[in-house]
Amino acid sequence: MSAIGFALLGVAVFTTSWAITGGVIRLTQARQLLDIPNARSSHLVPTPRGGGIGPVAAASAALWFLVAEGSGTTALGVVTGAALAVAAIGLVDDLKPLSAGLRLAIQLGAALVLLAALPGFPQLVLGDWRAPTWLSVAAVLVWLVWLTNLYNFMDGIDGLAGLHGVAVGVAAAVVLGLSDSDLWPAPLVVAVATAGFALWNYPPARIFMGDVGSAWLGFLLAGLAVLSSFDNPRLPWCWLILVAVFASDATLTLLTRLVRGETIHEAHRSHQYQRLTRLWAARFEAAGSPPWLARARAHRRYGLGAATVVLVWLLPLSAALALGWLTPLHGLLLAYSPLVAAALWLGAGRAEELA
Repeated sequence: MSAIGFALLGVAVFTTSWAITGGVIRLTQARQLLDIPNARSSHLVPTPRGGGIGPVAAASAALWFLVAEGSGTTALGVVTGAALAVAAIGLVDDLKPLSAGLRLAIQLGAALVLLAALPGFPQLVLGDWRAPTWLSVAAVLVWLVWLTNLYNFMDGIDGLAGLHGVAVGVAAAVVLGLSDSDLWPAPLVVAVATAGFALWNYPPARIFMGDVGSAWLGFLLAGLAVLSSFDNPRLPWCWLILVAVFASDATLTLLTRLVRGETIHEAHRSHQYQRLTRLWAARFEAAGSPPWLARARAHRRYGLGAATVVLVWLLPLSAALALGWLTPLHGLLLAYSPLVAAALWLGAGRAEELA
């Protein structure tokens, strides 16, 4: 496809995502499908949910078009379809909550379908060490399910998952391009589709992404990372660097809550991002901002900050790793050390105060 063709496709994806999300807002408001605030919420007014339908539809159609047009492989089409299945169960969960076990089983099933469609068994490579096939397959399954739920866990304040998804998609496209991977248009499509939604979700949000969008975004990015491993064995480590903002917070929060004996799939607000935005909001409110504006300002600050970290810090590290200037171990240490330290200092996973 020509550069003009890609540009036109990007405009179509962005516009479609934006328009569908606007339609979902009107539909959910008319049918009162709203997320009602409670003691654990980060929003103050009832807000429509399910906005992820827009980017899911726009990106899925565009990715299948790339496959049909010859700019994408059959495996990319299967990854897109598996992610759509994850989105569908997320939509059902948005409308009527499902058990964590059922959601996990469907996510695992989608991951197995993706594995079956790959051009071969993925290989986990670290320097001169190659993991045995069974370990590589197990790592891929854990990666797919973990990133799916990681995005769901981190979709708790206005704008965060959307802005992060845009930043990671753009950064991944750059890294794949530097690695001469033909897969680079796929994460860019995801970024553009997510940007169309993010305009509606920018604090103060007019709609939330919901499980339909957050689970889809996590699974699709994870699937693209697996596909890219066949182009360059360094690329999966590059993806792991790019999601470090979310991975460090979510993983530390989960482990801390497990140690404290909490039920990890129950709603809470003890993530680093939740604790920090509450602190900022309280300061803005003390300075005279009304509560809704104080929260919006705090959410903007964190969401834009997370996206900036991806583009200014994690993208250069990931690119350096892809080009062979860093080893995977050095790249991961440089990426995660400050983020893990910050999450620990800010108390990720510690008992929350609901006052």
